[in-house]
Amino acid sequence: MDSFEGYPDKWLGKSPDIFARDDLPLFRVQAVVLRNGPDEMGRASMIQVRSSHALLEGSDSALLTRSASAGHGVMSDKSNKVGLGARIKGTLRGWGMTFIYVVLANLLAPREKPWGFKTLALKRHRLRLLANKLGVRQRSLMFALVTHALNGEGEQRHMSKKVIGAAYTMLDGKRHDADDDFFRVRALEAKFEVIDDFVAYARKIDDTIDKIEKKDITKFQVMMNSMFKALRNLNRIAPFLPGKRFWRFNGGVHVVLTLVPPHRTYGPMTHGMMEPIYCGAWHPAANICTFCPGREYVTLNFTMETRHIANVDKIEALLAKVEAMDIAPGRKAIAEDDSV
Repeated sequence: MDSFEGYPDKWLGKSPDIFARDDLPLFRVQAVVLRNGPDEMGRASMIQVRSSHALLEGSDSALLTRSASAGHGVMSDKSNKVGLGARIKGTLRGWGMTFIYVVLANLLAPREKPWGFKTLALKRHRLRLLANKLGVRQRSLMFALVTHALNGEGEQRHMSKKVIGAAYTMLDGKRHDADDDFFRVRALEAKFEVIDDFVAYARKIDDTIDKIEKKDITKFQVMMNSMFKALRNLNRIAPFLPGKRFWRFNGGVHVVLTLVPPHRTYGPMTHGMMEPIYCGAWHPAANICTFCPGREYVTLNFTMETRHIANVDKIEALLAKVEAMDIAPGRKAIAEDDSV
């Protein structure tokens, strides 16, 4: 190729070819190489790894970036017992939610919508400085930038005029015996009240996250794991269930905000690799933004309805606008570890 202009976005898609052949593993690796050698930034080639999400999580990608083994082993902790009552309640809720979702999905799932893919790379230092200025977590700031910009202002809201339904993920080292033996990630639900003033909005999101994570997150995760198990069993009994429409049903969630572990290059596998590093996922029912922090950059990786993709460019403009504001202090900056 003559240049990297338009990449990695030109590469991005739904990747149905991964499942086209049974004799190949569920991943593909591609590369592009500049015809005339390294560019002005020293980049000579670009590599893309595509995989089934059942094979690779964001945490696995982070491990591979550090030349570490991504083998999961058994992820549950059998020594950390979940109470019998919580387990029974979670299992019943999981089976109940599975039944409800399968029925509702096959009745109410929307048709396939036009889908788009886009990436954005931001300097980590910019986000760190602004988060400290606002007195919020860096991830709260990132969640606020994305949802505020994509939702729009005034009467023409693209997600909701009152409350944005969000699902977000985190990695939690406190495993228990009811955990899934493969998935590392934790899924949480949040409702973000729509506020026009960005400073107030970002701080409200930070307060919302704080309240959610001070509660016992085991309850929701036990239910989710029960749903996974119920869906597998249902499919074994009736292979036509849950059906294709099920995967297009999002249950009222406007956006999924996924934060993967830091992708920091180390070791022989990524020797010579340069930032920014991109990492994302596509799902037929979810407008997803995956945040991938590195040493110098955080990349935002969007797989969304095309009507939202058009607003991704507003994120950096919003960031610059808030950076230029004279923000009155009043909140103590929240200490975070370096993994955001």
